[in-house]
Amino acid sequence: MGSFFKKHSRLKFNRYLWILLAIFSVYLVAILNFVLIEQKSFQDAFLESACTSLYVDCSGASLSTKIVHVLLGLSTMAGLVVIISAGVDVFLNDIIGGRSMKKQISSLKNHFIVCGYGALGKTVCAELNANKKSFVVIDSNEKLVEHLLS
Repeated sequence: MGSFFKKHSRLKFNRYLWILLAIFSVYLVAILNFVLIEQKSFQDAFLESACTSLYVDCSGASLSTKIVHVLLGLSTMAGLVVIISAGVDVFLNDIIGGRSMKKQISSLKNHFIVCGYGALGKTVCAELNANKKSFVVIDSNEKLVEHLLS
C-alpha cells in the first residue's frame, strides 16, 4: 500500500513540472518576441513580460520601480498559489483521498490488520511486506500516519 502513495506523489510532481515548463515556455516566447521583433534589451523584454503577465502598468516607471512591481506581483501570486494549493490539497486528501482509501481497503480480501505501528507493529509490517501479504495499519498518531503515507 505504501508504493501506491509514492507512485501518486511522483505523478503529482510530474504534473507540476509540466505546468512550470509550460509557463516558462510562454515567458521565453514573450521575451524572444520583445527582443527580436521589438528590438528591446533582454532586461526590458523580461520586465515587460513580467509586468504584462502580472497585470501591472509599468509604463513610464523607473527601472527600480519596475523591479519592485514585478517582485511584489510575483510574491503575491506565489503566496496565493501556495495558500490555494494547500487548501485544495487538504480538501482532496481528506475528502476524495479518504474515499479512495476506504474503497481500496474494502476491496482487500484475506488481509491483515496491524493495530499500532510501534516497535512490534513495524516488525510485523516488515514481515508482511517481505512475504507480499496485504495489510492495513491503524494508528492514532497522525504524524506517524502521514509519514507512512508519504
